[in-house]
Amino acid sequence: MDARSYFMANQLGRRQGALLAQLERLTCWPTATKVHPTYISVIDDFAEGDSRFEMTTTYVFHLAACQTCGETFASRLRIIERNELRSLQAESTELASDGECRCCRDATLNRQRVARHRAKHRQEKQPITCEHCGTSFTPKRSTAQFCSTRCRVAASRAKA
Repeated sequence: MDARSYFMANQLGRRQGALLAQLERLTCWPTATKVHPTYISVIDDFAEGDSRFEMTTTYVFHLAACQTCGETFASRLRIIERNELRSLQAESTELASDGECRCCRDATLNRQRVARHRAKHRQEKQPITCEHCGTSFTPKRSTAQFCSTRCRVAASRAKA
């Protein structure tokens, strides 16, 4: 996969407005962009102005509505290469996520990560005994050894 195709494949999952803004920034390659209600096509003409042969790569972003937010996003990319010199016509397809735009997918993954993190720290603490006075208490931290500041200070003074 060349650099241009790799760049285009990384645009999958972007919302339509962000995708069009990203495509407008492409200044190093000559492009012709056509926007339709169901797809966006970007055509690279490598032999522009030469009528003897055609050398083009067409990137077709198929648009779909996000199941979560309803925004239109690039759900599929078709890359069509035409080269009349070698009579080559190749086509490849790449798919994005399962019906969610990149923003919603990232938000969902982040919520899942936060939930796992909270569950890890929400485990029930087992009661332990204070090393100074011997009473049983539930620690707020996993490294707690004393039931109160008073016991911690008394144990420190007794040790000295």
